[in-house]
Amino acid sequence: MAKRVATNTVTMDGHEAAVLESGTPVLGDVVWLHVRDALVPRDQAKALANQLGVDTSVFPMDTSPVDAFRRATAEAQHRDGNITYMVRKVRDSKGVVVRRVVREERDGANEVLAHHQVYEFRFENDTFHGHPINGGANDPVTDEIASKCRTRYQQLIDHYTGEEMSRAVKRTLDRMSRIMVHPTGVVYFVPHMYHGQLQALRRFVLAMDDFATGAGSADRNVFSVVPLPDVEANRSDVLAGFNRQFAREVAEAMADLADALRGDGRPPAGLLESKAAMVADLQRRFDDYRKALGEQAELVDGGLGMLHEQLEALVDQANVQFTGSKFGEVVLAIPGVEVTELEAYAKIEHRGRLIGRARLHRAGVTCYTDLDVAAVNPDLADRDEWEANKGGGYKVATGEADVFGLFVGALVSGVEAGTIEAKAPAKRGRKPKGAAKTVRSFG
Repeated sequence: MAKRVATNTVTMDGHEAAVLESGTPVLGDVVWLHVRDALVPRDQAKALANQLGVDTSVFPMDTSPVDAFRRATAEAQHRDGNITYMVRKVRDSKGVVVRRVVREERDGANEVLAHHQVYEFRFENDTFHGHPINGGANDPVTDEIASKCRTRYQQLIDHYTGEEMSRAVKRTLDRMSRIMVHPTGVVYFVPHMYHGQLQALRRFVLAMDDFATGAGSADRNVFSVVPLPDVEANRSDVLAGFNRQFAREVAEAMADLADALRGDGRPPAGLLESKAAMVADLQRRFDDYRKALGEQAELVDGGLGMLHEQLEALVDQANVQFTGSKFGEVVLAIPGVEVTELEAYAKIEHRGRLIGRARLHRAGVTCYTDLDVAAVNPDLADRDEWEANKGGGYKVATGEADVFGLFVGALVSGVEAGTIEAKAPAKRGRKPKGAAKTVRSFG
């Protein structure tokens, strides 16, 4: 297979030279790509990328020692006839990770005859430890497994795998608005506006062979760039490929944003940023193909305008402040009440004592309280808008500000009358990002 790929590469490289020499206008480049399964030293790969002008932000993050330990030990396994050596988890806490090698012996009927632990791997104080247990010191297979795990551990810290580099290269091509030409996903089209960046990436991929080692070292990386002449038949093929792929990706993005919009309350931290980046990337790629194919090309945006509307709705949902809503206004009209805006909800207190936690959403507001509404007014507790929580307390969900004000007002009345007791808010969960905003009512 490697020999056939190399032959095809020579043929495609020759075609590239012929097209460029002919002076024919170029629509873009067809890319034939193969990154072999080998180990690539991280420092050398980054230095080479920086030298050639290849963006390293798409490279995988450096593997932490504890993650390298987990991966190296998880991959360890050996089988010899009816005897199998497996690695099992024992402990995985913040400071200590423990794995043990288990030797299992079975008979011809696959029944377990013996099962015992023979080696312990331990990661503690940022250090890889290992030692035989239960007589494992006299087992050559155990020694071999331990040695391979230590070697693999160091490889994962110091190197990228071929699979990691392949993903990084494809992410770089994504930034060049690639579309698939072949269903196997190893042949792509890239608009001509990215030709310079594509050639830099090509030099990077081919130069990695000079220092890559390990598995797959007999193979070679392949990265051929073949200019595609700007003729009507090629334009039609590129247009059809773009429309087909783009419509699918926009539909997937719309479903993704629809799921985000169905959530209660404000979007979690980072969600809005990731969705905005997703929409911006789709818009950029559409603009790239509009520029490459011209205004007259019948590009199908797949509902890109609707996608922007969904994103705007998510932004509105993220920017909603409880204190500025009709629900916040009715609560702050109650003397002694104060509201603190947190990241995921608003905390409602009465004279320093916790009343409830409220979250805004598209249908209105939901508020949770640990206090006993029924102790204040049994009739209130029977209303359809609120219900008892299994763990105690009540929840109210309503789109009516007056109903919500009645609920909070009842709690305040019960606290002031001594019917129910509000406790000081407990410190639990992670701290909100940024300074919390507190608004107090008069009285």
